[in-house]
Amino acid sequence: MTSADFLPAAVLKRKAVVYVRQSTQAQVQSNLESQRRQYDLVEVARRRGFRDVEVIDDDLGRSASGMEARPGFDKLVAWLCAGEVGAVLCFDASRLARNGRDWHHLLELCGLVQARLIDLDGIYNPCRPNDRLLLGMKGSISEFETGIIRARMYDAARAKARRGELRISVPIGYVWHREIGVGFDPDLRIQDAIRLIFSRFRELGSARQVLLSMTVDQVHFPRPSDSKKLTTFEWTLIRYRNVISVLKNPFYAGAYVYGKSEKRTEIVDGRARKSYGHGKPFAEWEVLLRDHHEGYIDWAEFERNQKQLAVNAYGKAGGAKSIRGGRALLAGLLSCGRCGRRLKVAYTGRSAKHIVYRCELPYLMMGLPRCQTFGGARVDLAIARELLRAVEPMAIEAALEAERRHMESRGEQQRMAEGAREGGAEVDIRRVPETAPPEVVKAAGFKADTAHPVIESVNALADYDAIIIGAPTRFGRMPSQMAAFLDTAGGLCASGKLNGKVGGAFTSTATQHGGQEATLFSIINNLLHFGLTVVGLDYGYTGPMGVKEVHGSAPYGATTIADGDRSRQPSEIDLGGARYQGKRIAETAAKLAG
Repeated sequence: MTSADFLPAAVLKRKAVVYVRQSTQAQVQSNLESQRRQYDLVEVARRRGFRDVEVIDDDLGRSASGMEARPGFDKLVAWLCAGEVGAVLCFDASRLARNGRDWHHLLELCGLVQARLIDLDGIYNPCRPNDRLLLGMKGSISEFETGIIRARMYDAARAKARRGELRISVPIGYVWHREIGVGFDPDLRIQDAIRLIFSRFRELGSARQVLLSMTVDQVHFPRPSDSKKLTTFEWTLIRYRNVISVLKNPFYAGAYVYGKSEKRTEIVDGRARKSYGHGKPFAEWEVLLRDHHEGYIDWAEFERNQKQLAVNAYGKAGGAKSIRGGRALLAGLLSCGRCGRRLKVAYTGRSAKHIVYRCELPYLMMGLPRCQTFGGARVDLAIARELLRAVEPMAIEAALEAERRHMESRGEQQRMAEGAREGGAEVDIRRVPETAPPEVVKAAGFKADTAHPVIESVNALADYDAIIIGAPTRFGRMPSQMAAFLDTAGGLCASGKLNGKVGGAFTSTATQHGGQEATLFSIINNLLHFGLTVVGLDYGYTGPMGVKEVHGSAPYGATTIADGDRSRQPSEIDLGGARYQGKRIAETAAKLAG
């Protein structure tokens, strides 16, 4: 860390960037002092000698945990890559990143262009080992602090929920009393509306019929007019979602429930993305306390209602009315000319052969008449005729050729899988996460293969009896994406969970002498360190023996030559080698498993 005010003239000629961020919209609206202090860094930059100072505040209200896109941070990275930034100013390390990937990526870029990092404690030069160590510790502490705070908050909330004391949001018809806890809403009109839904369902046995009967009676249902505070309501004509939400909510049966849904994480464009609100099966709810409070119905009636709703399920496998087709040409493409809503498709008649388009939402949601209904056969035929007239024969041939090339480009991988299946194995094809930024992938022309899912983690390798790794060459070795994935297998290797499994490798190069065997060795070395028994392409396969044509294949694994523009497809010799090796690996794994 440099405590002096001196900065090189070359750094001062570039611009200083003040990065301003707060994690939530609530902080943006309430924590104004923190926001003001971050903007004050502009004056700090000017005192340091910078004339050109830019403020990036695009990420106000966005988390830096790595689970959310941050356009401001992406802009900062782009400026650093262009060499335009002399210094990055932030209030503390947590403003820039709360995850190791973004933080160390930023430090790496600052080091490459000799940009400085400035906070309230001083000036840091990422090119210096001591400064880099200190910045790395700051980033790690910031990430660790976030994890500790989050874990403590969640643990405290779960502990309170297990006692039924956590004040979760309650549905319409209930309120939290300061002294007695959960109780009925004192508004008798709200209570009567909820009780009416349950009584009608006992009588009619269908949520749809409940809606229609209550619509005929002009029954209104409360709708919160103050977001989720549930203190003031607007009374609107009842809708289907009001009926079904009341019938399916166990809270109305006197049960306190916590943890009905879960978050899920997936890799999107090389980044982890979280999504919330995914319902969990009844048996997996974290907390279920029956008879926690007074209910509108008892638990036994609630269970009967769920069984009846399941029997009534429309369009679901096993439901009473689940005969559905998919022959409509314009499903999801037509809109109602009267109300603008999307038209739905229905299949009527014997064996559900007749296509009908209809404006369904007013009927489904509010019990109102449908705007319009018409048969789909003539419409689909007319659109299909015009579509074929517009598409020239050459365009169809080009599409077919593109599909053929796409399938052939996956030939070696598929033949390897076919061979393994011939050897009696069940085959899963997975790919490793992409580590390069999207703009690099696009600029370099990487083949962004999305046909197979990304492997969950390196620990998933322990679930397989055999592991075959395929990767193209990159300067005579496996590419960085595969290397980065295998580098995370230290714990798995140390645990011995891969010992005795069977492994193999295959690759491709742009030319005959592009490093096929070196690339195979770079993969096989990892497999040997992990404790796998490596099976190559032995001389039981005689395809590569001739020299009359250009082909791949080596004793260490199947290979092919793709040309620099990936225009060359694997030859029959290459594909045969992949199939042979896959079968040998499957047979060897079966023998070792025993």
